[in-house]
Amino acid sequence: MIYWMFGLKACPTHKAAAKRDCNAYCHKNTIVDMRHAKKFPVLASLFENLEQETFQVLRTSGLKESGWTLYYGSHTAPAFLSKDPIKGWCIPVIQEEAVLTKTTALSDLTSSVDMRAAIAALDAGVYLDDATAVATLDLEYPDDTDGVVYIIHNGSLCRVLAGS
Repeated sequence: MIYWMFGLKACPTHKAAAKRDCNAYCHKNTIVDMRHAKKFPVLASLFENLEQETFQVLRTSGLKESGWTLYYGSHTAPAFLSKDPIKGWCIPVIQEEAVLTKTTALSDLTSSVDMRAAIAALDAGVYLDDATAVATLDLEYPDDTDGVVYIIHNGSLCRVLAGS
């Protein structure tokens, strides 16, 4: 649900709850699947504009490098917008010639697109409805036990033995 090899496996009966719980996790951790972000008009508009151009990206070395484009990832490894505590919202980009991918701050992109509306939409919360739904569930938290982890299954907090 969240990305390849991470998420919740769910039967058809509980699929909606699994998606809700994964979205709530993403909201809590300030990450947004690029495929989900495209469903929001202000973000879809941003992506459409960014798809039409290449832009400069600030590399770790401090140099600005041109030729970068928006990166959506793949089916087995989707890409995510993420919020860095220092840089703010970051977007995945790729330089196809060198097969390099990274995330860069929306505010650092050298582009003709105004990022303020997109940042405001991301700050408001793409998954806010799902996060609110999970937060209003009546969950009880039992005592910690070694080797036991918590999962949310069909809206209920469950304990699962993890490990070998």
